[in-house]
Amino acid sequence: MSSSPRSSQEGPVARTSNAETHARAEAAAPEALRGAAFCVTNLSKLTGTSKSFGDFPSPPAGARTLCAFADAGDCHGICAFVQFAGDSQVIQFETAAMVAELAEETETAFGRATYLHVNVEQFNVTADRIFDLLK
Repeated sequence: MSSSPRSSQEGPVARTSNAETHARAEAAAPEALRGAAFCVTNLSKLTGTSKSFGDFPSPPAGARTLCAFADAGDCHGICAFVQFAGDSQVIQFETAAMVAELAEETETAFGRATYLHVNVEQFNVTADRIFDLLK
C-alpha cells in the first residue's frame, strides 16, 4: 500500500485559505462519522486540503505521537483526511500507525524531511467502514 504523494493529474485549484479549509474539514469529518452512527468524542489528527491532487502534510512524528497517546488512553488513533474538490468532498480515515509508516516511506524516498507526506488516494476507509480500523 505505497504510493507517493502528488499524482500527475493536477486540475484547477480552488482558492481557499488554510484556516478556512481546516475549519471545513473539522466540520466534515465528525459529520461523516455521526452519519455512520458514531459518537465523536475527540478529533485530534485531522487535516484538509482543497488542492486537486490530494496531498497532505502528516509528519511521521505527529502520527507516532497520536499512536502513543491512543495507547496510553486505551483507545484508537485514527487520522482523518478531507479533500475538497469543487462541490464534492472525499473523507478517508486511517490508523495513525499506518499514516506514520506511509509518511516515513515518503521521507525515505525523498531522502529528507518533506512538507507533503501522504495522498488521499492511499486510503480507502470511509466513515461507514471505520470498524475496519478498530480491529
